[in-house]
Amino acid sequence: MTSLLDRSQLFLRSILGYLRFPTQSGYARYRGIFRTPEQAIAAAPKNRKIGYNHEELAQEYHEQAAEGIGFYDYPMLFWMQKLLREGTVLFDFGGNIGTHFYTYEKYLTYPSGLQWIVCELPTIVAAGEDFAQQKKRSQLRFTDQFEKADGAAIFMASGSVQYVGSLATDLAKLQRKPAHILLNRFPLCEGNPFVTLQNGGLVFYPVYVFAKRDFVNSILALGYELVDQWKDPGEPCAVPFHPEFKSLMFHGLYFKAIDS
Repeated sequence: MTSLLDRSQLFLRSILGYLRFPTQSGYARYRGIFRTPEQAIAAAPKNRKIGYNHEELAQEYHEQAAEGIGFYDYPMLFWMQKLLREGTVLFDFGGNIGTHFYTYEKYLTYPSGLQWIVCELPTIVAAGEDFAQQKKRSQLRFTDQFEKADGAAIFMASGSVQYVGSLATDLAKLQRKPAHILLNRFPLCEGNPFVTLQNGGLVFYPVYVFAKRDFVNSILALGYELVDQWKDPGEPCAVPFHPEFKSLMFHGLYFKAIDS
């Protein structure tokens, strides 16, 4: 009887989540299991744009830059406090308009000579440069080229790894790989990898959900060791009608180059 009741409640939650998905109350929720991002895009509702390179998102990022940090940021702050040194080059992949630079400066003392390079899509880069100029933040720079991560001491990605097919493949192309890799707020699962669709508020976008073991091994194979890992149990990760992915959870990982 209890099992039947649990299944009924799960089914009702799935229906509610599915119906909410295209609406404002469906923000940060997921829908569907797909093999490719193209399949996810084809299945997206038509009431919002698709993708990340939109001016509307830049305005949303302006608002986020004024907000405080979440509890999931504290592991990042802990390690950054230890790793930031004078003249450090930090490559912030998917850092929108420099949101983490602005929010973390309330908790960290940035060393002199710090170069904080944000890698983003062209529309967001333009908005970030304008905002940094207004704020007079000379340490903050922007690029839309991943190869600018070459030689960086720290590679950081918070809430962005899930939007690229293979981080390890991109890192492998760098001549001088980062000494430290700090990753935060991206979904990993214990089973097979898949793609799902996320409601990003103003847009929909496909999300890669990686198998944890495979993802970790792909970075280790580049010459890194896993130093630390943490979870964000507060981030909703359920995919309606797919309870088999109950192991899905947002993670954070810190890798250090073995030869650094």
